[in-house]
Amino acid sequence: MLTLVVTSALAGDGKSTVAAGLADVLAPRGYRVQLTSGDGSLPAAADVAIREHGDPATAASGADVVVLVVRQGQADDATLERAAAESGAAAIILTSVPEGAETAARARLQAITARLDRPIMLAGMLPQDRLLAAPSLEQMTAALEASLDAPEDAGNEAVEWIEIGPITAHPGSVHFATVGSKAIVTRGDRPDVALAALDVDAECLILSGGREPLRYVLERTREDAVPLIATALTTSEAVQRLGPLYGQGTFRGTRKRERAARLVAQYVDLDALRRLLGLGRSAGA
Repeated sequence: MLTLVVTSALAGDGKSTVAAGLADVLAPRGYRVQLTSGDGSLPAAADVAIREHGDPATAASGADVVVLVVRQGQADDATLERAAAESGAAAIILTSVPEGAETAARARLQAITARLDRPIMLAGMLPQDRLLAAPSLEQMTAALEASLDAPEDAGNEAVEWIEIGPITAHPGSVHFATVGSKAIVTRGDRPDVALAALDVDAECLILSGGREPLRYVLERTREDAVPLIATALTTSEAVQRLGPLYGQGTFRGTRKRERAARLVAQYVDLDALRRLLGLGRSAGA
């Protein structure tokens, strides 16, 4: 069994995103993959163990290949160079790369790794992604000092956008349909706007103002399995608290994991990583 260790220059660089994405992309290609955190025991039947490791200085212990994850613009040059040297990384994956910044990011990385005594491959650059940066519903509920009525495990999920309900319900469906994954904030005394939000597949409904949700609104959210957050804050106060949470979201939930796999499949050189690990091309590759 081969062990691929995924570490990062700093906390929050995206090692969980990369590790989960690699596991979910390699498994359908015919490899038996085990994803773990820390030093958990691994089944001998796995072809590849992918393990997250927080400290780059000790990442090489027990690893066949180390991948260093670096969030674009977060670590300074000295920190990045130190992490690359200490980890013994064979490859680097950049995350949260802004559109149009790829050339500059590549040049910076080449300049830093050129000072080391061994080559390090740039295995991929994942672009900025709003869903991966988004807070979970549990984080939103805590920030709003609110209650959450939701299906089991829904609190782990995230939504990409926050939208404020319109003054009247009539334009609601048009207003809410402008973006995809969204939580909609409206006053608790506006059931017409709340129901309009549910008609366009809102992924979360946030009722402000401290009013107990009306029975038929609560029944509708439960029937549609839409999480409902109820807060005593005003709509303006709620939005002001939610905004700073974007960029601080943890890697949790099915949506983020699916997004991670999609980005890794699209932007990471999987053939190069297979060569580093000494893996042959699988039947599904």
